Amino acid sequence: MIELYKTKSINRAAANLFISQPNLSQSVRRLEDELGCSLITRSSRGVSFTDKGKDFVKYAEDVIRQFDRLQSIGRDPADAGEMHTLSFSSMNYRPLTLLAAEFYNKFPQGSLRLMLHEQDRDGVIDSVVNGDSEFGVINILSSYQKDLIKQLKSRDLRFTELSSDVPVVLVSERHPLYALGNFASVAPKDLEDFPLVRYGTMDHTHYGDKAHLVGITKYAGEIIVDSRSAMHEILENTNAFAVVSYNEKLYEHFSYYPGTHRLFIDRCTLTHKFGWIMREDAMLSPLANDFIRTLTSCFS
Repeated sequence: MIELYKTKSINRAAANLFISQPNLSQSVRRLEDELGCSLITRSSRGVSFTDKGKDFVKYAEDVIRQFDRLQSIGRDPADAGEMHTLSFSSMNYRPLTLLAAEFYNKFPQGSLRLMLHEQDRDGVIDSVVNGDSEFGVINILSSYQKDLIKQLKSRDLRFTELSSDVPVVLVSERHPLYALGNFASVAPKDLEDFPLVRYGTMDHTHYGDKAHLVGITKYAGEIIVDSRSAMHEILENTNAFAVVSYNEKLYEHFSYYPGTHRLFIDRCTLTHKFGWIMREDAMLSPLANDFIRTLTSCFS
């Protein structure tokens, strides 16, 4: 059914599966009889799937992914000739990229296929729900913690908190406030004469920008970017500032961006809950469990 869903053609699906078209058609009819519903409709233009057929394919894909993970239990990814895959999503965290690189380097060349999807929070959530990622690493702003936890539960996701952090203002050597030194404190009014650089997607699309949430409502224009690298190149070459999450524990293990200072915000009460999510009905692969253990060890 999965191959048929991909091709929308019984002839092409049968050819790809190396079986005859009548055998495939008969298998589909037997499955429909067993389930007691129609999964596909046939026409001169090919095959289309009913709503129940689409649901069946979705669940079947989940079962296959879980079966593949079950088969991997007890197998060492370092075994010669075997290529294993680890796929996870993360918000814009430099330490996660560096941690992923360290993790990759533990395995012999050619034994691990690592897929790291860097997205906004909604993208990470969708990726885990859809099964494109085994788990995702996110932060949850304290202002919306109740709503976001409810959203995660409604999508059958489990959130495991690793730390609670505060947002900071990030500036480069070109910014006058850089001279205050790392981890100095600034007030929102100190930033009014400088441009704000932020991601095109708000901190959470249903609410507002993080800068406003910490009381920074006045600034000299905006620079909108779509990637972490673009944000830091803008900071490096302008007098702009950004409001970012800063995880103290993670940065005890990994260096921060050179030529930048993090400034605390006076009387800021906003916090980030930092942690990881997975599907309630899923079982993590040994590789994913290994990576999660490595990540968790950074906070012990």
